[in-house]
Formats: sequence, C-alpha cells, structure tokens
Amino acid sequence: MTAPHLYLHPKKAKHLFDGWEPPATFAGDGCTCAPDFAINGADLRQACRWHDWAYQQGGDEATRTTADRHFLTNLKATGCPLLTRRLYFYRVRFWGVLAFNYWTTPPTVRQWLALLATRYTETDE
Repeated sequence: MTAPHLYLHPKKAKHLFDGWEPPATFAGDGCTCAPDFAINGADLRQACRWHDWAYQQGGDEATRTTADRHFLTNLKATGCPLLTRRLYFYRVRFWGVLAFNYWTTPPTVRQWLALLATRYTETDE
C-alpha cells in the first residue's frame, strides 16, 4: 500500500503500524546511520522510532526477528519504496544483532553467521 498523503505527516501512519508503540517520551535516534527520508520523500523516522523502541525492550532472537518484520511492515506503511524497504530490512537483520537488547546471551559469532542465510531470503512480498 502506497500512502503518498503520509509522506509529510508520518504520525498519521501510526494506525497502520505493527509492533510495540513507544511512549511519547521515547525519542529514539531516527534511522541510525541511514537517511531518515526515502528517495521518494517518505518520512521513515516514525518506523525507525518504533523499531528502536522494540530493540530497546529486547528479548530473544525470535523477538528480534518479529521486531524486524514489524519494521518492514511499518516502512511499507510510510510509503517507502520496495528497494529502500528491503535495503533497510536487510541492514537491520545483519547489523541489528549488535544493537538489540538480548535478555539472554547474544548469539555467538558462529550462530550469527549461520543466521545470515535465512536473513537474506526473507522478503515482504
């Protein structure tokens, strides 16, 4: 679903979002090390903020996977183009292991490398 009327008003996309809604006091840092706006002008900050909140809440690897899938859905709700969505999704699947708040021990290097194959085969189609 492309929502061009949401490009300049990301808060209006909130009802389309999946996942854990952050409290109003949670600022987040936008799209960490990535542009906050897609090439078509879609504002990705709210989707990134929701994803940051889910990562801060933490959990296990299954919770992280769920948070990343919600992030992909939320990027789509902002009107973000498919290629950009996939780029952001694969980026958080690969590098997010370093930022996620694991309640248990994070995956070992061997486990992390073993997860890569499944991470690069997931899509939003």
